[in-house]
Amino acid sequence: MHEFSVASQIADRVLQVAVEKKAKEIKSIELDIGQLNLLAEEQLKFWLTEILKEKEIAKTTKIKINRVKAVIKCRKCGYEGNLKSDEQNHL
Repeated sequence: MHEFSVASQIADRVLQVAVEKKAKEIKSIELDIGQLNLLAEEQLKFWLTEILKEKEIAKTTKIKINRVKAVIKCRKCGYEGNLKSDEQNHL
């Protein structure tokens, strides 16, 4: 149920901004989610859709979720870049 609480917070903020901007409709939401977080993408999308469809302004909102690759920095060698499974020596 972690996804529900995150979706609820996102929906609250999106609706708040829509009201502040005097929007008539929320056409789409695009989220960048970090690769290392433990959110289940499909569950997050499901709950966002369920929460938003209750509001007239967001009944048909399209939701796009992008996964953002993790970037690490090795304290030993100074390597900076994407975490790859074959590069365990940088952990």
